[in-house]
Amino acid sequence: MKKTLYILVAIIFISCQPKMDNRQLLIKNIEIKIKETMNDPSSFEFISFNSNVEKELEYIEGTGDNSSDVRFYDFKFRGKNAYGALIIDQALILTDKEFLSFRIVD
Repeated sequence: MKKTLYILVAIIFISCQPKMDNRQLLIKNIEIKIKETMNDPSSFEFISFNSNVEKELEYIEGTGDNSSDVRFYDFKFRGKNAYGALIIDQALILTDKEFLSFRIVD
């Protein structure tokens, strides 16, 4: 009886956990990748993840592909530099429209 109760509580707890959508999962994966290159990964603070329409238009003009599924985003974050000062930095992210894969462009 106790075992059944524990299993029931575990199932309820697991099913109540919020599910991450593809965008949230992508942001988490970008965070992990960026932390690998930081001087102090523990100082990482997420600021924003916004569409970069200018880069998308440049890409479309450069390739001539209007039906492209490629999207560009600015990933802004804060962290400590080599001197210990907090700085704001930004990475340009190239991803597909479903947020299933990404590449840090600069």
